Amino acid sequence: MRSQFLWLGLVTISLLSAVSSPQVRHHTGVAPISSSSYAQELNQRGNRLYEQGRFQESLEVFEQSLEAWQKSGDIRGEGIALAALGLVHSELQQYTKALEYSRQALSIAKKTGDRRAEGTILNNIGLTHNIRGEYNQALDYYQQALSIAREVNDRKGEARTLNNIGVSYGQLRKYNKALKYYHLSLPMVKSLGDRYWEEKNLRNIGLAYYNLGQYNQALDYYQQALSICRDLDNRGDEAQALDAVGITYYALQDYSQALKYFEQALIIFQEIGDRTSERATLEHIKKVHHALKKSKNFIPLKIEA
Repeated sequence: MRSQFLWLGLVTISLLSAVSSPQVRHHTGVAPISSSSYAQELNQRGNRLYEQGRFQESLEVFEQSLEAWQKSGDIRGEGIALAALGLVHSELQQYTKALEYSRQALSIAKKTGDRRAEGTILNNIGLTHNIRGEYNQALDYYQQALSIAREVNDRKGEARTLNNIGVSYGQLRKYNKALKYYHLSLPMVKSLGDRYWEEKNLRNIGLAYYNLGQYNQALDYYQQALSICRDLDNRGDEAQALDAVGITYYALQDYSQALKYFEQALIIFQEIGDRTSERATLEHIKKVHHALKKSKNFIPLKIEA
């Protein structure tokens, strides 16, 4: 749950982009040739919904995918669907289910000798522990995942694991150590052309600098992230980035700029129906108006990782 001034810096791992699968034909509405080809199409659709933040819809699609893989008898495909379900349940704060699905997927990855998938699933288990506030356990799983990513030359998996290690250190308030891992991750993500995760990485760097009180540096990274959100037309993340920029301008006591960005964020939160974020941003706007009246009593807004 987002608290009054919370901007979540947590970055997740998209399993299906890390585990390769045969190219999927465009779904035309015609009955699929086989259960496995249909399952692949469902995987692709579920992954898109996941990256758009539409987790409940993504969950329903991955449940259909799991059933299709089981009918086809493809155990590796079943493992992919189980891992994806674990990841989505984690996003939905259903952590027991998340770990249950992830451990089933991990068992299949080990059984089939798929080291790349094993590393990704270890990363996802770390993610769930991280969300639960079990940061040292998360770091243990992330380090295992990082070792495997380097072993199999999975550069995308390595980049994202480095980023997630940074997140855990940030939540342990070890911000300089977090920045070390973020800055290892960022050039790798850029070289891979992965704009979605580049944006997440940039926002995490911005958050670390903000927590260190280095507001101008934070603002630079948040603005880069905002530009990518707009390029990708990701409205939810755009609103979060706008809110973060507003909070940083507030910390710099540039209240007119803070208000400008908060108002833009508010419009998007209202458009997409994110009522929790809408309420938080309304509170930010109230604090800006109050600060404009009583600038002597300045208190920085809080961003929590």
